[in-house]
Amino acid sequence: MVLAVFLCLHCHCSVCPHELSDCKIVENAVSNARNDEETQLRLRNQKKSHELVHLKALFTLMDADGDGTLSWDEFECSLSDPDICDKWRLMDIEPDECQKLFRLLDTGDGTIDSDEFFEGLSKMKGAAQSKDVFALRRQRT
Repeated sequence: MVLAVFLCLHCHCSVCPHELSDCKIVENAVSNARNDEETQLRLRNQKKSHELVHLKALFTLMDADGDGTLSWDEFECSLSDPDICDKWRLMDIEPDECQKLFRLLDTGDGTIDSDEFFEGLSKMKGAAQSKDVFALRRQRT
């Protein structure tokens, strides 16, 4: 498409008026596509930022002693709060899956710090990408 725009703009001095009109249409289409991409990137970044705010709020609610880490006791205790359970469900995680989730997020010290929490949950969010599935298959062979 870029080549078509280049050719249209480069050769417009020797083309018919209707061909100039076609070139303008192509130029407008390229410009609109670029604007759509920028809009999509901006909206995706806004969504990620919004999700991060929600994750921070969830972490703060669960961190009963305020030390910046979540122990299994804090994690488990927070599951008795219906609002926290609803927040997990909004992320497609059922409360009965949270022990498995805790083990996945914990790097081995028995607690989850905010970095482990945010990084782990952001990587788990959404469907697995093809490249992630491919990487897992590669590791197994």
